[in-house]
Amino acid sequence: MGSTTDRRPAATYFGWLCLALLVISGCSADDNRVQLLEIQVSDLERAVDFYQGVFGWKASRPVSSYAVLDAKPVAIGLALRDTVGTGGPVIVIAAQDLEVVLALVVQNGGVVREPIGPSGEGRQFTFADPDGNRMVVWSARADASGG
Repeated sequence: MGSTTDRRPAATYFGWLCLALLVISGCSADDNRVQLLEIQVSDLERAVDFYQGVFGWKASRPVSSYAVLDAKPVAIGLALRDTVGTGGPVIVIAAQDLEVVLALVVQNGGVVREPIGPSGEGRQFTFADPDGNRMVVWSARADASGG
């Protein structure tokens, strides 16, 4: 029973997802914690290249419509969809050097939505990946000099 936007049946999709969770995180389904964050993408190869290029996250066993990125301590699933929405939860990614990560985002096809600025005790910027998914990169460093 796949949805209208899935490219394969739900049973196959969820079977792969369960296997990926066990392989990547070493967790069982009853751990009561977030084990995987999923990002919907329109081009799986481009998405894998983007996240590997920006953050160095390696894809484990990508298949035709799903890939799992090792972004320890959590896994990130990339799910191929015919239609990709831009709403939903925002993933916040920690980084020491925001300027370097911002340059990598742009270099790998992302779009900066909000420039580097103050955020609580640190700094952050907001970007959209090539499919328009909104992400935040945050650093505890108060300024570029580390102060």
